[in-house]
Amino acid sequence: MSLVASLARRCTIRAASNARSLPAKSSSSATAVQRRFMGGGQPISRSMEAELWQGHPKEPEGWETTIYLTYAASAVILTFA
Repeated sequence: MSLVASLARRCTIRAASNARSLPAKSSSSATAVQRRFMGGGQPISRSMEAELWQGHPKEPEGWETTIYLTYAASAVILTFA
């Protein structure tokens, strides 16, 4: 058996032995199982609701045109070099 196969088998066995099982439903007693959600019940932060780049100018600034022309010229030189 290869090393990878034996390692995968050990991890599978260990994960199965560590897994939590839900309590079995019995017909005589009705027990409710509460589902848990990661981070459940916490309010949504204001940063998650904010608009991207809010408060920053949306029109191109003066230096951006120069940078874009430099990128284009570099691409052309690297393509034909």
